[in-house]
Amino acid sequence: MSVCMGRKLKQFVVGGVALIALGVSSVLQAEALVSPVRLFLDENTTRAVAILNNPSKGERTYRLGWVENKMDEGGTQTPYGPDGIVQHATASQFLRYSPRQIVVPPGGSQTVRIDFRPPKNMSPGEYRSHLNFQVVPEVSEPHSMSKIGSDSEGISVVLAMQLSISIPVILRYQVTDAPQVTIGEVVRLPVETGAQPRMAITLERAGQASSYGAIVVEMQRNANSPVELIGEVSGINIYADAERRRVDVPLRDSGVPSGAWIRVAYVGLEEYQGHVFAEKVMQLP
Repeated sequence: MSVCMGRKLKQFVVGGVALIALGVSSVLQAEALVSPVRLFLDENTTRAVAILNNPSKGERTYRLGWVENKMDEGGTQTPYGPDGIVQHATASQFLRYSPRQIVVPPGGSQTVRIDFRPPKNMSPGEYRSHLNFQVVPEVSEPHSMSKIGSDSEGISVVLAMQLSISIPVILRYQVTDAPQVTIGEVVRLPVETGAQPRMAITLERAGQASSYGAIVVEMQRNANSPVELIGEVSGINIYADAERRRVDVPLRDSGVPSGAWIRVAYVGLEEYQGHVFAEKVMQLP
């Protein structure tokens, strides 16, 4: 390694410490309804609390329930169908929540409690379920209205949109080791006219536990320039039943020159705060 390269790497590490302290950037639409957007419990943290908000001008009634979701490598989550075989260990069997139905006044909020009491024969490992908040349409203000057609045409239909949202609940029992995560491919994606540049990053995970954190991308243009934060995506998880996750990170700087040094880091959030899962330093061709 050259002296110049050593200087670059040292500056990137310093930058990483500052980035770890930045914290989570919110998923705005979800957080407007439920906060936080992820819950974590273990044998030491046996109660979690979610705040359910109602930003509308009318009263809303929510019905709570468990759903089991799967995630593909791109991060898209879909529920298992009624006949689907769930491929992960479910947390819902060990958890109790209250209340099961809740009325939230306009502009108000209510608290939901989730409790964990491990049975004597519980096996060590990580478990996951999603807590779903479903608006009861018969007694709730619609989330939004959409009109199809027009009165002048003689036919018009108004659709009252009612939404639901589900958040992951991670239950970890007698698992002490953080997962092992490595950064695989890092690829600059082709930039379409008028579009924001992006970088595709592949994460690979092993171990009993899921990971949760933020991907940060830093750049140093040359040996004498400062380290710049050019991309960050928070709330990135790789579930315990998944081995790989691909994340497209929008870049704030469209002028990433050839020969620049890039540092990509996957840093922990929440129970992993302060932990660096993986980092990779490279020079762009």
